[in-house]
Amino acid sequence: MGLVAPVAGLLADRFGARLPASAGMGLAAAALAVLVFSSHDLWVTAAALAAMGLGLGLFTPANNASVAAAGHDHQAGMVSGVLNMTRGVGTSLGVALGALAYSLANALGNSGGAARFPDSDFGSRWHSSRSSVSRQPYCHSWDGAPPQGCSGPGGPSGTRLTTRLPNNTVFALTSRTGSRTSMTASDSFLPSPTVSAFHVGPVTIHFYALCILAGIAVAIWLTSRRWTARGGQAGQVLDICLWAVPAGIIGGRLYHVITDPELYFLPGKNPWNAFAIWDGGLGIWGAVALGSWGMDRLPQVEGIFGCVPGCGGTGVVFAQALGRWGNWFNNELYGDPTALPWQLQIHQMDPGTGSAVTDPAGAPVVLGYFQPTFLYESLWCVVVGLLLLYVDRRFTLGAGSVFSLYVAGYTAGRFAFELMRSDYANLILGLRVNTWVAALIFLAGAVAFALLFRRRRSTAVPGDSAPQATLTEGIS
Repeated sequence: MGLVAPVAGLLADRFGARLPASAGMGLAAAALAVLVFSSHDLWVTAAALAAMGLGLGLFTPANNASVAAAGHDHQAGMVSGVLNMTRGVGTSLGVALGALAYSLANALGNSGGAARFPDSDFGSRWHSSRSSVSRQPYCHSWDGAPPQGCSGPGGPSGTRLTTRLPNNTVFALTSRTGSRTSMTASDSFLPSPTVSAFHVGPVTIHFYALCILAGIAVAIWLTSRRWTARGGQAGQVLDICLWAVPAGIIGGRLYHVITDPELYFLPGKNPWNAFAIWDGGLGIWGAVALGSWGMDRLPQVEGIFGCVPGCGGTGVVFAQALGRWGNWFNNELYGDPTALPWQLQIHQMDPGTGSAVTDPAGAPVVLGYFQPTFLYESLWCVVVGLLLLYVDRRFTLGAGSVFSLYVAGYTAGRFAFELMRSDYANLILGLRVNTWVAALIFLAGAVAFALLFRRRRSTAVPGDSAPQATLTEGIS
């Protein structure tokens, strides 16, 4: 990789970045396919690894040159920093998701499920010598009364098939029988990870944080594309994000801490945990409010404060769709118990270790099977984002209308999902705080959208020739 990188850089200078980047990406993908799916010996493995290095050596300099050329001269340092950040996040995500997929394949392969190892020497060696399988009965308490045939403290009985990997990570495939949430071995469920973090040397990396970072990257990319398509400068969105993203994270955490103070400030609680943003708890409304304040700290570019929220509303909702998967890694944000085919398995997690609590037999403790409200909200955010893209193109909405539609659309779903959730929350008149907040913000967003859609007059933005195509209506 190191030897071919200068050559790839020269090719990018002479012929453009697209050719070496595409060739390198294709070569690396082919080498990865050989490593994963083919049966091979040591020499084939070495050749595939060499081909992957060659592919990455072709791709990386060309890609870096293309990204660097998109920035302004005075932003060279920031562009370099963004490149390093995205490379690190991408590497971490790739390693984490690859390890998760391989471990799940191991667990399901041992249980006779559909997912199995590739037919390769490496896979068979790992399968036979690096994992251990155990099967034991268990009882779990649901209604407080022991079911028939259960010697434990109560709840449905069944069988859990566990797989222990070399790093003591445990994955389980469970069949249950018993009372209100009965299920047979043929029933299905959505598994949850038994790990929410991993370690790189002394550094602990939380999957929740990686999901948030991935969402931020998508939001910046999409907002920048929509802003430049309307005649704005590409660097302006990055300038805004330097203020808006940190302010949004702080605002989101403040909203969570203010609405759930007993989690941090009651006797026996650690108030310093209020700063542990990786442990869940970022309120979108605090993020939007303080993020907007951060945007306003910049010297005003004509029309930018009014336009970017309209372009960014779509990016933010897709970012929320990705961010919700951080709750999946944390085994949180679930609804009532259910026996639906897509029921979500929830483990008892140890925040100190970032892993599931295990029983004496070494199997992860399963709290139960619940409605996957995190998944519902993630899918809803994707639907809202696609709706915003379609409606904005179809009706040529202004920024105020687009942002108001985002607010109304997201909160309509959020209201329903809050009613489904069963995890801990403060209540007002029997309803969760966020249920009331979602209802009030939905009304405000719906009224604002109706008024702005009818009025449809505002200041034009760069690149717009007709007043009706403006992006800045109603945003101050």
